[in-house]
Amino acid sequence: MPINPSKGEREDDFISRCIETEISAGIPQDQAIAICYSTWREDKGEKLTQQEKISSKLKQINHTHYLETQPSINSTYPGEVSSGSKE
Repeated sequence: MPINPSKGEREDDFISRCIETEISAGIPQDQAIAICYSTWREDKGEKLTQQEKISSKLKQINHTHYLETQPSINSTYPGEVSSGSKE
């Protein structure tokens, strides 16, 4: 789920923070940008077209689905087996 702007936060500060957070969560950059700008506009009460509303909702659904379908991160590194010894 996208993060929300903090009270008094400037748009450029929020967008930067939001995009970084979304990308860290595994969202592709272009989707992260769209999610963050949509979130900013919605939070500020700016009117969205019907197409923008649908697009924003679909991106949020895709975001949730993407996170739910990602495999667990394995703590081993290439060339290392589970016991911690090198191959």
